[in-house]
Amino acid sequence: MNVVKGHLDSGLRGWKDVGAKVTYLKRGGIQVPEIYIPSSVQSNKLLLIVSGFHLEETSGPLLLLNSGGCSPLIAKILEKMNVLIFPVINQYGLAFDEAGSDKFLRYNQNGINFNTAWGFKKEKCKEVEIVEPRLIELHNKYQIVFVLSLHEDSTEPGKGYLWINNVVKDKRMKIQTSLESKVDKKILLQMKSTVGLREGKIEKGFSVIDAKDESFENFTSEILGIPTLVSEAPFGLDLETRMAFHKASLSSLPL
Repeated sequence: MNVVKGHLDSGLRGWKDVGAKVTYLKRGGIQVPEIYIPSSVQSNKLLLIVSGFHLEETSGPLLLLNSGGCSPLIAKILEKMNVLIFPVINQYGLAFDEAGSDKFLRYNQNGINFNTAWGFKKEKCKEVEIVEPRLIELHNKYQIVFVLSLHEDSTEPGKGYLWINNVVKDKRMKIQTSLESKVDKKILLQMKSTVGLREGKIEKGFSVIDAKDESFENFTSEILGIPTLVSEAPFGLDLETRMAFHKASLSSLPL
């Protein structure tokens, strides 16, 4: 069984048990879970956390489906704003073992990547068709102060890094300095070439700034105008280390 699927139902129940509201975006047999954790104060602000686009990247979904481990990370945030989590975008990939072929974990049955065509009028995954209008609805209803997207990069095994979009320089520096203080610097990727970085620039060696593509993160940052941080945990290392990288990214957000 896919390890994320094995934790999905119990993880969502765990969030309900601590007072979160769990709902589903549904269409044509697909249902994408959404977890809403209200602030302890009256607030129109929202932090959006998303993961599970590519299901060989297990650290993000497994962190977000663990209410006991995740709740302490957002406790201070909830004193200022609401938190909304999409723990698993890709529902098709849940049917396949996470150690199997990328063909089934990153793409749908028509060969479309789950992190492409966001905000564009072209063929896209059904889950993207479902979630995209919901994001616009949330953007109209709340002041989404930041988006955090949790990934791993299998092309850079053992190394973690960031993509930072639509974030002013002083806040970028705070994010990067904070992350450096929280993780082993040996696992931080040191990029030298911008090849493959989709027009992004390199900052401090381990951050790609303002890349342009058709990703979810480009949609939230460039189209919706929301500051967005992508945490790329070090693929191939143990789960605890990968989840710790995401925790460090979350605690480094300048909220």
